[in-house]
Amino acid sequence: MSSSSDEFRQCYRCALEAHIRSNAEVDALGLVMAALDEGRGLEDLLSIHQSLLPSLIDGLVSSTEINAVVTKAEEFLTVVAAPFEMTRLNWLKEALERQVIEQTQAVRDSERRFQDIAEVSGDWMWQTDREHRFTWIFGERIDALQIYPESLIGRTRWEVAGANPVTDDPWVQHKAELDAHQPFRHFRYEIAARTDAPMSMSTSGKPVFDQDGTFVGYRGTATDETVIVAVQRRAEAAEALLRRVFETSQDLILVTDRKGTLVRVSPSAVTLLGYDPDEMIGRSGAEFLYSEDLDNTRNEMRLARRAGGTQSFECRYVHKQGRIVTLWWKGVWSPAAQQHFFHWA
Repeated sequence: MSSSSDEFRQCYRCALEAHIRSNAEVDALGLVMAALDEGRGLEDLLSIHQSLLPSLIDGLVSSTEINAVVTKAEEFLTVVAAPFEMTRLNWLKEALERQVIEQTQAVRDSERRFQDIAEVSGDWMWQTDREHRFTWIFGERIDALQIYPESLIGRTRWEVAGANPVTDDPWVQHKAELDAHQPFRHFRYEIAARTDAPMSMSTSGKPVFDQDGTFVGYRGTATDETVIVAVQRRAEAAEALLRRVFETSQDLILVTDRKGTLVRVSPSAVTLLGYDPDEMIGRSGAEFLYSEDLDNTRNEMRLARRAGGTQSFECRYVHKQGRIVTLWWKGVWSPAAQQHFFHWA
């Protein structure tokens, strides 16, 4: 037994004897705190009390004296035990309260980190329930969106988009992934915005399960890609227009990289030079030039790269059948595409 245990036992004995001998006031709170400091429970207190009783009645002869001592001892124990249990419960309550405060702060710190990430990334966060309905939306720039965030709450993603997850692709596959509780990345769709133009969205999410493993919904992020999608569509439209020009133009149009390798040739090359476009693409333009015009053509290409604007020059090509074909070119260099565009009309 440790010295601290001997000390508490002796303290308890002295207080008990004083109460029996002279009905001294019991310092119950002091005894309780001393017991708690040593990590003792109520069971320890009862054990010490019972071990002291034999020595307290030792030497007594009459039953009256023995009963008086036992009664006083029980009275003492009752006084000490009552606040002991209350104090122990309060002590446990305080410990639990401290634990709750610490855990609450940890959760708040985690939420703050999550919010900081969303704010820095420019995305916003969302949460859905087990029926895939939005329950929460948060983000630094959410007020700048071309939608009313509150209009999303209680609705599914396909309801917001006006889509049918049973018949509309790619919603059929997306809902199947959600129902299977699978994570998803960069699912893109459009929703009606405050303006006439639709809002293009990209969203990613992960399923959430409770401690029992029961699916409770999804959490994820979303990004407004309206500007990106608009740029892509303009680029695709320009590419489609350029393709139509190449395919339908009666003029000869050539596109080369900065080294002079042909990357695009209009179908009219068959009529003017006797070559199918596929025979020319991937080969150096120098292979089709009349050798005496090669240096001049290269100089014109360098000048176009340095000075910009449109360059006009005469150039002779060799027809597939061997005859010389004289062309009057208009050429321009595109820094963005890193390509030369040549047009003969």
